[in-house]
Amino acid sequence: MSGKRNPLGRLLRLREIREKTARIELARAQQSEQQAAEREAAARAAENDYIRPLDIMRPGQLRAMQLMGVRLFEIREAAAADHDEAQRRLSARIDSWRRASVELEGAEALEEKRSRAAAAVARSARQSALWTTSRSCSAARRRHDDGARCGRRRRRRALYAG
Repeated sequence: MSGKRNPLGRLLRLREIREKTARIELARAQQSEQQAAEREAAARAAENDYIRPLDIMRPGQLRAMQLMGVRLFEIREAAAADHDEAQRRLSARIDSWRRASVELEGAEALEEKRSRAAAAVARSARQSALWTTSRSCSAARRRHDDGARCGRRRRRRALYAG
């Protein structure tokens, strides 16, 4: 209901939702990047812990050792590629969150400016009503010999009281 009367409030709420969503996506991307970094570190450790042959080996053993080394290298490269991709996604999420945050700050500033302007208009209207009321009451007093107070004077007092 307030959305129909205040489209700026609706915009502000939409920007808040976008910023919150971007913050959630950023947190997920950070978590994903951290997990990818851990997988890469584990793959590097496995490759570094790989036992190098110290003895003379038969051709079959040498081939098995070579294939194991190649497989460990491929695993490490895949983990490094996943980590790089996670870092790219993280930087994109950071940019998205920054954009949403700036848009939210702009909407908040606009809402604050609008509310200050509305308060100034209300204050001006109240002062104008008081000035008009006091002028018409004094004219009414001049017209009436008994000095009776008019209803506008009572309304003006109610405005000051409220």
